[in-house]
Amino acid sequence: MIQLKYLVIEDCKVMEEVLLTEDLGEEETIPNVLFPRLEDLILKDLPVLKRFCIGTNLRFPSLKGLRIE
Repeated sequence: MIQLKYLVIEDCKVMEEVLLTEDLGEEETIPNVLFPRLEDLILKDLPVLKRFCIGTNLRFPSLKGLRIE
């Protein structure tokens, strides 16, 4: 995820959460910056999406574009 610059998630009818913290390990060890180079984030047609991630405060220092439809 360190090299990721563009993330597009589209047309998923069952996705409730983008990142599951239980898959990343203990909450205390999750870094605040998982996507240091992410420039564009697009979330589209995700009707049951509730959140991006629970249990942590994520920062996106390089984010230039965010689109949620």
